[in-house]
Amino acid sequence: MSLEYLARIEKERFPLAVRQTAEVDHVLLLKAAQLITASVPAVGPFGPGSAREAVVFGITELGLRTLRQSTLPPEAPLHRQERSLDFDA
Repeated sequence: MSLEYLARIEKERFPLAVRQTAEVDHVLLLKAAQLITASVPAVGPFGPGSAREAVVFGITELGLRTLRQSTLPPEAPLHRQERSLDFDA
């Protein structure tokens, strides 16, 4: 998921060169969502959407807020009260 990728690059040093196709796809999505600033070639050597390299310049304020919201501690499990089985059917 792209948010997991965003969390992974949070501690990286920028600018960050990205060359793996799956990671470039994450960069494209995160840039479109305005969670990062990045340079991605509009047209790769094999047509649109086939960029081979992207450069991430940093995480935007919106991206940082999104990371903080997505890392909230998990909620405590629900505890059900025991029901009395004293009823007439």
